[in-house]
Amino acid sequence: VAFVADLVVLHLALTATNPGGTRIADRDVPGEAVQVLAVMLAIVYLALFAYRALVQGRGVKAFDVIQSALVIAVGYGAGSRLAEHLGRGEALLGLAALLTALVGYGVAFTVVRQRHGRGRAFFYFATLALLFLVLGSRQVVPAELQAWAWTALGVATAWLGGRFRRSTLRAHSAFYLMLAFAWTGVIAAARDAFAGDPADPWSTTGPSGLVAVAAAAGCYVLLLRSRDPAAPVGRRIPRLLVGVMALTGLGWIAVLLATRAFAGNPPEADPAVVAVIRTGILACTTVALARAARIPAYAELGWLVYPLLVAGLGKLLLEDLKVGDPLALTVSFALFGAALILAPRQLKKKSGQEARGDS
Repeated sequence: VAFVADLVVLHLALTATNPGGTRIADRDVPGEAVQVLAVMLAIVYLALFAYRALVQGRGVKAFDVIQSALVIAVGYGAGSRLAEHLGRGEALLGLAALLTALVGYGVAFTVVRQRHGRGRAFFYFATLALLFLVLGSRQVVPAELQAWAWTALGVATAWLGGRFRRSTLRAHSAFYLMLAFAWTGVIAAARDAFAGDPADPWSTTGPSGLVAVAAAAGCYVLLLRSRDPAAPVGRRIPRLLVGVMALTGLGWIAVLLATRAFAGNPPEADPAVVAVIRTGILACTTVALARAARIPAYAELGWLVYPLLVAGLGKLLLEDLKVGDPLALTVSFALFGAALILAPRQLKKKSGQEARGDS
């Protein structure tokens, strides 16, 4: 019955917003009525699941999770689509979503965590809060300020996650920062910096992108100060994701500046020199990560060493050998060969230190 209700509301919303008008079964159906029906679908089901979990103590079932995802996609999504189609109500929906997100975070980290711990109910309400915060921000915050909003949310949740040792908030911080990277164009700019053709213009970003990179680096430092330097593997994953974003952004800046200094601005840059720059930055980063991984607080950075070595080997075969001249190839192979020797040695020293500590 629940799935049929979802399909009916979805059909009504699509029909009410089609180019042919709002005729359904030869009767005029106002878009406002369909919008109310769609929003009520989400409200009723989410309120019912919250009542069962919080008041009746029945927890969160698999059906609750699946149907919640569907009513958010169908109910809230259809309500937003109709608000855009009708030209009104979108800001109100966004504010309601933001309020729901605040309530979800509060319920997850107070009531549910104190009663049931970090179980399915906790992650259910925390994830609902994340989704509604993202959806509401998209509707309330102007497009030119959304990147700043994602960055601010990433910093705030990183600080709270580190201060109160909340792994969920750390994961949410990584998600918000990833949105900031995507929205500002840092991901596209980093892709072009490391894999783009120097004969084509590279993607760029504005001040918000640079701020997002700085925020990712700052958030990694915040998460390092979370009073659990020897955290289990699962709790290190959000910190690793933030670290990867920081390294990606800093690497993009390094490649861009070095390319402009030594190879010229794309699309006039020398491909052979660009290939050497990329290999050099990749090799130096790999060795630096292996060295940092010897410190217990930075242990998760060691997980990136061998993937980077494999990526560097593929880059040598696919780019350097293709565009490099003899001098450029000599420098590239020397840099990457040094990384192949030094990085594993640093990791072995770390393993030896851990073995001596265990003994």
